[in-house]
Amino acid sequence: MSRLGGYRIIDAALDTVIDGLRRNPFGFDKFESDLFSFRYARTAQMGGVPPLYVIFTIEADRTVTLVHVEEIAAV
Repeated sequence: MSRLGGYRIIDAALDTVIDGLRRNPFGFDKFESDLFSFRYARTAQMGGVPPLYVIFTIEADRTVTLVHVEEIAAV
């Protein structure tokens, strides 16, 4: 997070993702392999914040845990 400018800077970019997670966390894309699975979201660039990948898991009791937030590398 510190590389991206800290929590306050990316909060606005994550607000939409977190709102979507509250409404329907199962509506996001899912990655699955034989060893693990996770769901993820991608944000658009917002002001000075680059686009982000937000990786999260959903537990059996529907608890959502943000696992990782990472800048999407420019191509």
